[in-house]
Amino acid sequence: MASPKEKVQLGVIGVGVALLGITFVLNSLTARKKQAAWKAKLAQEVQATAPAVPSAPEPELPVTGPADEARIQQQIAVLKEPWGKDPFRDEGLAKTVAAPSVFKLKGVSIAQGKPAMAVINESIVQEGDRLDDHIVKRIEPTQVVLQRGEQELILKLEEEEEKKK
Repeated sequence: MASPKEKVQLGVIGVGVALLGITFVLNSLTARKKQAAWKAKLAQEVQATAPAVPSAPEPELPVTGPADEARIQQQIAVLKEPWGKDPFRDEGLAKTVAAPSVFKLKGVSIAQGKPAMAVINESIVQEGDRLDDHIVKRIEPTQVVLQRGEQELILKLEEEEEKKK
């Protein structure tokens, strides 16, 4: 059990902690009020001393010449194209590209009076057949032309490719 002296000491410590807590709370409330008053005063000063900002004049449109007019008409024509076309595509780019590695032309069979046939990957195809999202456009003795949209893919016989290397 605690002696009377220890009880008095614990009581003094408890009162001291309580007074410290009350002082802390009162100081924080006072500080918040002072901070709010200071922010309001600062906002008033800034508003009173800030120069009036004139509204910006409307920008003038640049004067266009014949070359600009032609370019504008070209852009308007591109905008009117159907959704299937890319308005950012350069019309000067080639529409034929090298074949991707997805398709491998393994053989071609061309005989008179019979439709030309080709073996692509593991499929036997004729002109007009679909291969994934491509259409077989032409079968020639050493290559096959596939078409997807406006893009053509040229598949060369594997033997021809190896001779070039």
